[in-house]
Amino acid sequence: MKQQLTKEGTVYINLLDVDPTRQADRDQFAAVYAALSYVVRKRIENAFYKAHWHQLVERKHPPVVEKQDNINHLRVDINDIIDNANVIKHLIEPTEV
Repeated sequence: MKQQLTKEGTVYINLLDVDPTRQADRDQFAAVYAALSYVVRKRIENAFYKAHWHQLVERKHPPVVEKQDNINHLRVDINDIIDNANVIKHLIEPTEV
């Protein structure tokens, strides 16, 4: 993943510029993805579902179930996101949080 640090201290990360064949890229993506806000992660997952609906990507892993306040949240497995990042980045709706 390409990263840039401005002199003002802002960090820009090209999150979906990941090489799925490199374990270092996969590990780095997982660490950054975990730190993203719910809204940003949801936009990425929605882009995955949109691609899946149009049969542009294949789901290889079952959804991840997270429980929060007795509510089950279904999330896309991070490996499916990494493996399909090249398609997801074309379908994502930008947001600023």
